[in-house]
Amino acid sequence: VDFVSTGCHVPVFYIFSSVLRMQRSCSRGVDFVSTDEVKPFCPHGPTLLFERYYKDQPPRKYFACSVYRDRKQCSFFAWADAVVSDDRRKRWKQLFENNKPKMSREELMVKLATCKKLKNKDLQYCTLCCALVLPNELVFHAMHKTMSSISSYDLLHPSKFLTAITSKKGEAQYFFTDECTQFLLSSLEDKGFTTVLCVGTPRLHEAITSQRTSIRSFLLDIDYRYAQFFSPENYQQFNLFTSFFYDTSSGQKYCEQFLCAEKEHDRIVLIVDPPFGGLTDAISNGMQQLWKMIGKEVSTFLIFPYFLESHVIKSLPNFYMLDYEVSYDNHQYFKRPKKRPSFVRIFTNIPLPGLKLPLTQGYSLCQVCDRFVSKNNVHCQICDVCPSKDGKPYMHCHWCQRCVKGGYVHCESCSTCLPMNHICLPMNHICHSITVRGCHICGSSTHKRRDCPRKDVSIKGHQTVIFKQRKRMKRRWHRRTSLIKQRRLLYCLNKGIY
Repeated sequence: VDFVSTGCHVPVFYIFSSVLRMQRSCSRGVDFVSTDEVKPFCPHGPTLLFERYYKDQPPRKYFACSVYRDRKQCSFFAWADAVVSDDRRKRWKQLFENNKPKMSREELMVKLATCKKLKNKDLQYCTLCCALVLPNELVFHAMHKTMSSISSYDLLHPSKFLTAITSKKGEAQYFFTDECTQFLLSSLEDKGFTTVLCVGTPRLHEAITSQRTSIRSFLLDIDYRYAQFFSPENYQQFNLFTSFFYDTSSGQKYCEQFLCAEKEHDRIVLIVDPPFGGLTDAISNGMQQLWKMIGKEVSTFLIFPYFLESHVIKSLPNFYMLDYEVSYDNHQYFKRPKKRPSFVRIFTNIPLPGLKLPLTQGYSLCQVCDRFVSKNNVHCQICDVCPSKDGKPYMHCHWCQRCVKGGYVHCESCSTCLPMNHICLPMNHICHSITVRGCHICGSSTHKRRDCPRKDVSIKGHQTVIFKQRKRMKRRWHRRTSLIKQRRLLYCLNKGIY
């Protein structure tokens, strides 16, 4: 829209975006809030409740999309304390209903049975519509890009030819390599598990169902494309962050029937591979909801980066990290042959001495720690632990009295171990993560910001901040207005309007 020619001085969205930018600039971070209250719906399902902390004003809760962490992909936003009418909630719910697939699960199963009877050359897959194409449906996909010769092997392994949704702030869909899949499968067989609940791990589910082992598998994934290849008894569309089954009528019922068939809970295992950008509190809350549905905290494998170990241990205190490096087929860096070591690890509540890592991949047993470690993770006699986290060798620093990375050296000026080419700074500026370990609001190390007594500032201080924000907005508004007036004058001069 040409705001100059229409005579509109200041766009409304400019003022609204300015307010949001000012609020984010003084933000102190966001926390996930677990609640049982009714949540509004966005086009992708139930939303999550977050709490944003500010520097000089009280924290405020809001609802946002649980699938996408980018406003460009899902623009839903609603303050938790705002008054929302029932009609508006119904419109939000209607957006979600309109976003559902057109074909039912029964129709998809009938189509799958027809596809299995066809020859390989007669079956195709449309990458634009994300659907299997029968010979009599080719006329509707004539202008679309299709994949031909879909074999029976492809129908059992759809992740081999499906285009992965690799949005970093969305689904972040990455598939295990065959090497990693076989390791997980052999680990399940060694521990005697017979029932596997795969959350976001379609490659493992395909390996279990196709090899016809004694292990049963049920896939929970947010990607609805798998509904074309697996029956409702083996797959349901599911959102881990909200513990929501998209088939509200019978989705949870199928999952509960699958779990109830196993009478011994010790033979049930949960394998979770969530997006790495999700908050660990939200992930642990979803896992606890699945444990609640099973009836107890069962054995669990969580696939997550090693540098978020502190967050995982905080949310799941009973979990330990394995040294096994998880690799992905379609990841830019973490695939075989490796461009760089993978930072993805396996966290589990199973005792580490009972888990064997493959010796052919360089892992060995540490006799002192009684667990398998990577080849560069050498036991430290002083710390009495195998210290390496990233797969590279560590060394012990006698001044810091801890093991540090191999490229670090002890700096007397900084009184800590830092990279060799670092720049020494004054003591009050060295490593903000060391000086401020606890609360982000007051800096105390005895509590976190969620429990800070200074979280709720005075109303007077809050009003002062609002006044400063309004004053700053007025200055921006006047600058914007004068600029638009100049553009209008130039427009009139060029058109000959005097």
